[in-house]
Amino acid sequence: MIAEGATFGGADAIAYLLRHRGNKASAAVITWSGPVGRAGYRWVASHRHTWPVRLASRIMARLNK
Repeated sequence: MIAEGATFGGADAIAYLLRHRGNKASAAVITWSGPVGRAGYRWVASHRHTWPVRLASRIMARLNK
């Protein structure tokens, strides 16, 4: 993702999007977690079509309504 003259990828892109969406606390957790956040992002990205990730996504979508 390219925004504001910078290129973001992976967990950094998610943190950027969350921050600009107004969810600064989640963005901070992802940013501060460093390698753990990046590993978590890679795991979710590689398992996005499995039922646990789909279920978590649906739960989070309902909580954000």
